[in-house]
Amino acid sequence: MGKHYAVEFQLQVLQPILKGKMSMREAARFYNIPSGTLETF
Repeated sequence: MGKHYAVEFQLQVLQPILKGKMSMREAARFYNIPSGTLETF
């Protein structure tokens, strides 16, 4: 998985959180990501 993809993915995940539509926990549940997964990209 390339770094560019990882950045795009993180932006997709973070954008709704930054807009205040989701909490971090809701986003993690929505994207089915265990906490800490993004750090492994």
